[in-house]
Amino acid sequence: MKHGALIIIGVAFLLLSGVWYVEQRFEMFKPPSEFTYGALYQPSDFENKREGTVVMNFQGSMEEVEHHFGLIPDYIVLINSRQIAGLKIIYNMGAKALEGGIPPMQTSSFDLFDGNPHKLLYTFHVDRGQAFMVDDVKVAEGPYNPSIPKNLITANVVLEHKEPITVDWGNEVIITDSYVGD
Repeated sequence: MKHGALIIIGVAFLLLSGVWYVEQRFEMFKPPSEFTYGALYQPSDFENKREGTVVMNFQGSMEEVEHHFGLIPDYIVLINSRQIAGLKIIYNMGAKALEGGIPPMQTSSFDLFDGNPHKLLYTFHVDRGQAFMVDDVKVAEGPYNPSIPKNLITANVVLEHKEPITVDWGNEVIITDSYVGD
């Protein structure tokens, strides 16, 4: 009986050691990060901090999102400027809204991944402010100030810690150094 109990304890120890090793080696049992996110490939950037516009002609579905990223992320980074620190344009999948700008703005809810083509526009000017337009309709506007503290949007903070999965969606992105007015 003593030998049987020792064998059971030994086997249990080996199994627990194996689980611990797999967990440490492959990070299988770690909880997911607080937010998941992906990013679209960005071929160019803004020329200056004073004024600029980005236009994205975009079409996609939820099936394509899952195919490209391997999951449905909480946020998709559409633009992440290297020229203007803190300027990011993000689609919040839960709120179904664009978020971004300096200081951050959020649009009203709309479904970017409904399979239909959409024209997204973000424009900014130091003296005239900033605005989002979706399908030629202004959906958010406010002041623009590139000297405001950065990382005021949750996803922006996440981006500081690790790089998101980046995919080339094949959408048309045009970035100019001029403001698009009313």
